[in-house]
Amino acid sequence: MTAMQSILTETNNKLLTQTDLVTNLKQQILNYQSILNQKDQQFETQKELSNRLQFDLKKQKTKAKLFGGAGILLAVGAAVLVK
Repeated sequence: MTAMQSILTETNNKLLTQTDLVTNLKQQILNYQSILNQKDQQFETQKELSNRLQFDLKKQKTKAKLFGGAGILLAVGAAVLVK
């Protein structure tokens, strides 16, 4: 009977160990999913920032062209006034 008790105890210990391993693996999966979600959010944020930067650069180029054209007009206007 003690041999049977020993086998049952060992089997229960193995079952508890397997349960702990499964719980650990499930937690690891949750951690990896959380990491992937955070990376997805980082990529989205990076994409939004990149788009905003491109928009701001285009706006700045347009302003520079307008002011460049205004500078030429002022120079021509000043030349006309000086004559």
